[in-house]
Amino acid sequence: MQRSIRWRLAILVPILLLLAWIAPSTRADQLTNARSQLAQSAERKAQALQQLARARDAVAALRLQVQTNSADLAILQQRTNNLEAAAGAQESALTTNLNDLLQQLQAAKSDLAQQQQRFSAQKAQAEQQRNDAIAALRSNATQIRTLDTQIASTQRDASALKDQVHQLDQEVETRSQAIDATLVQMYKLSQVSALDLILSAKSLSDGLSSLTMLGTLTQHDQIALQNLGNTRSLASHQHQLLSEQEASLQNFQDTLQADRQASEIEASDQQQLIQQLEQQLTTAQQTFSQQQKTLQASIDATHQKIAATRTQLSTAMAPIVGQQDTVLQIRQAIQQKLNQAQSQEAQAQREAQQAAADEAAAQSLIQRLQADASARLAQSSQVHSYQASGAPHFIWPVQGFVITQGFGPTSNWFEPPGFGYRHFHYGIDLAVPYGTPIHAAATGVVLHAGWLYGGYGICVIIAHNGTYSTLYAHMSSVNVRPNQIVQQGQTIGWVGMTGNTTGPHVHFEIRVNGTVVNPLDYV
Repeated sequence: MQRSIRWRLAILVPILLLLAWIAPSTRADQLTNARSQLAQSAERKAQALQQLARARDAVAALRLQVQTNSADLAILQQRTNNLEAAAGAQESALTTNLNDLLQQLQAAKSDLAQQQQRFSAQKAQAEQQRNDAIAALRSNATQIRTLDTQIASTQRDASALKDQVHQLDQEVETRSQAIDATLVQMYKLSQVSALDLILSAKSLSDGLSSLTMLGTLTQHDQIALQNLGNTRSLASHQHQLLSEQEASLQNFQDTLQADRQASEIEASDQQQLIQQLEQQLTTAQQTFSQQQKTLQASIDATHQKIAATRTQLSTAMAPIVGQQDTVLQIRQAIQQKLNQAQSQEAQAQREAQQAAADEAAAQSLIQRLQADASARLAQSSQVHSYQASGAPHFIWPVQGFVITQGFGPTSNWFEPPGFGYRHFHYGIDLAVPYGTPIHAAATGVVLHAGWLYGGYGICVIIAHNGTYSTLYAHMSSVNVRPNQIVQQGQTIGWVGMTGNTTGPHVHFEIRVNGTVVNPLDYV
């Protein structure tokens, strides 16, 4: 509907302007129509501004909700950060303690490995020395057995030679005695004649044999005795050699026995060392095992503490996460509403701009009609002290006023945009008591007297010539009519609170060629 009205206005305004030039006889009706069109445009503009204001209020409220929601999220996030920081600090301390325990355990393992390596090396060396000693003992025992066999064989040989020497000594003794007897017999025979020897024999042949035997026996005994002496000397020498060999073997046996004792001592010492090393290794393993149990218990307890810390964090975070989800869902809903409100705000902004454009077109038409009316005013004999050209001399419409709002940018939401500002106050507000008379600032022709949309309420618009016009808004009632010529200082109405106002005052505007100017520069 509003687009249809704007389309119609876009066609109607140029037609009205054209008629203003073509038909001078109907300018009064045209001015009335233009004022009506201006009122409609102002009304539509006011409605659009109200919609825009409501949309902006909704956007502001939703943005405030977004800010509140963001603050809630920030608080929840801060609580989350605090919980995570506390849990992180606690877990960091526990992790540091855990790392220390693990390092201690690793150091204990390394120390045990070093001790095992050292003990193993020492044990291997001791076992090697023990095995060497055992091997020496075995070799020594073999040598001793062999030597015992040799000594026994030597002793047997020496004993046999000793017996042989003794036997030879007896044989030599017997042979010597026999030789001595033979010598004695031969000595005796040397005193008996051969004839007596023969005669004393049993027969002649025995006597001859005796004589022959005596000579032979003596020579044989000497040879035998010499042989026996040689044999005895050889046996005695061999016996001496065997005795010396036996003594040497005995000395070697004594050496082997000493070596055997030394090897036995070495083997025993190394065995004791091996036992000591094994005992030390066992002690070290037991110590490490106990240390490992203690450290592992501390490690397990630390792991449990870390797990408990994480469980506590999860438990504490669960309601916060739920609240965050809820707040995020609310935020999503608010954001959707905000998007809709912003869309409505943009639509209201476009409609307000279009209404402002329509209002500007209507004001342009009024200005043209105003210029024509001013021209007619200049020709009228009823106008006194009015100059058709040049700037009029303006007076204040009320006395004893207080300026509550000046000309220029403002933060009031209901003020329209202007001069590049979002909200701009087109005039100045003169605060006076309710019902105070309002006077014309200069002589001119009344263009409008009555309600004017756009927040002005009941107002009067006066054209002073083709260039200047004044506007008086928020009246309680008017005292003039359209097309009426008024004099400067004439009462045109009374102060009220109609339109957008927060107290009794008169809104006073001055326009030059339809553009608002600061009244302080002209009064």
